[in-house]
Amino acid sequence: MKKAFNLLCLLALFSICTNIKLMGQCPNGSITFTTQQQIDDFPTNFPACAVWLGSITIAGANITNLNGLGQLTGVQGNLIIQNNTVLTHLTGLNGITNVGGNLWVRSNTALIDMAGLGNLTSVGGTGQVRLNPALTSLSGLNSLTSIADLEITNNAVLGSIAALGSLATVTQSLRIESCPLLASLTGLEALTTVSNIRVVSMGSLTSLTGLNAVQSLPSGITISSNSALTSIATLSSVSGAAGGITISSNNSLASLSRLDGITSVSQDILISGNSSLPNLNGLEVLHILEGIF
Repeated sequence: MKKAFNLLCLLALFSICTNIKLMGQCPNGSITFTTQQQIDDFPTNFPACAVWLGSITIAGANITNLNGLGQLTGVQGNLIIQNNTVLTHLTGLNGITNVGGNLWVRSNTALIDMAGLGNLTSVGGTGQVRLNPALTSLSGLNSLTSIADLEITNNAVLGSIAALGSLATVTQSLRIESCPLLASLTGLEALTTVSNIRVVSMGSLTSLTGLNAVQSLPSGITISSNSALTSIATLSSVSGAAGGITISSNNSLASLSRLDGITSVSQDILISGNSSLPNLNGLEVLHILEGIF
């Protein structure tokens, strides 16, 4: 009996030690990769790690691929990919299905798309895609369905966001700004839930086509400084913008028609600096107004 008891104790101790070892292989803490060798050594250093319990930063001048991270299926903290000068794709992150914190992809000189994030479905924090001068599309984000905030800003040659076709929920804010070659918001047709939308300084954007399914904007909408924008008719499905409406400095905008679905606004309405806009027709049905024009 005593031998059996001792054996059980040894087995329990072995199990505890094994679990501690496995936890040690995927620790609760942040890790930063600055070299390709660190990426390549990841499977050896953390052979049993699938879900990183903290945050991951990838930032290195000689990082050419992320293949060494292929075993990862999730990141509980932030996933930050920034200041990589030769990284062209995100291949190697294909196993990641969710990021619990923020996903920042910014200031990557050679990155041309988001290929490698094809299984990512959700981001718990802010998704930020900004200052990537070679980024032409968001290809690779095709499975993304929900995110807290999404910022797509200052990407000089970005021509398409069509890869966002599965995105249905942006819990807080959608911000698209200063992407001068992006002529269309096609790809956002599945988006039904979003609190606030900002479309600012989009020089090639002629319409808001792609936002057709959005029905309410609890924190409002800002459409500003889009020099080629001629129509906002896509907003015809929106019935409320409690956070207010700003439509300003869109020099080609000639009509507010199709805004007649918005019947209530609880904060300011600012319509200004739209040099081709002859009147405010389209806002006649507003009956709850606490702000000002």
